[in-house]
Formats: sequence, structure tokens, C-alpha cells
Amino acid sequence: MAKTVLIVDDTKLWITLVKTALMRLKYETIEASGGDEALKKAMGKQVDLVITDYNMPGINGVEFVKTLKGLSNFKGVPVIMLTTEEKSSIKLEGKNAGVDHWITKPFSADDLVALVKKVVGE
Repeated sequence: MAKTVLIVDDTKLWITLVKTALMRLKYETIEASGGDEALKKAMGKQVDLVITDYNMPGINGVEFVKTLKGLSNFKGVPVIMLTTEEKSSIKLEGKNAGVDHWITKPFSADDLVALVKKVVGE
């Protein structure tokens, strides 16, 4: 069965770049333009990995992760924060919320694919 990745970013270009990189792995994707939309789309779905941005309208990526990790079926789901944010205070906030890995934009598709394979156990 194919793995499913939830991609959350308010910029369509970044969603497309991540989705294109993940096509190599033949993963299914669920895309959302913000945290609130992502929570709605993810309800009742089996998700193997979440890749989210930090800077989004409404709730930011860390608040999204906190809410997501509060749901029983997402407690053990790994999260990659893919963002332009590099501040150590924000990274610490993310780690405390449940972010497992941090990648700064722009990113290498090869590096993202390698990390995704490592995180989901391919």
C-alpha cells in the first residue's frame, strides 16, 4: 500500500515542488493551503508523514502541529517543517510541538526525498 503524505503550504508552487519530489517514491499526497484546511482534509485519513510550512495565514505551522499531534491518530506521525524560518527559537518551539525534522527553503529535492525515505522507513 502506498504511503500518504500530508503537504501543507500556503504557496501552490511549494506544494507542487514537494509533490513532484515525492512522485519518485510513488506516494499519495493530500495537499492543503493552511493548517485549518489540513486538519479538515486529514480527518479520518491514514497519513504516514506531514510536511508543513511555518508561515501560513490563520494558524502557523507550529500551532498546526500542536493541534495535529493532539489527535489520537496523529500522535506518532512524523513531521517535517519545510520553511524559510531559521531562528533557533522557532526551531525549538517546533521541536517542542512535535516537529521531527527541519528543512530550510529553498531545498534540494534529492535531500528531501532522502529524508522522507529515512523518516517513513523506506
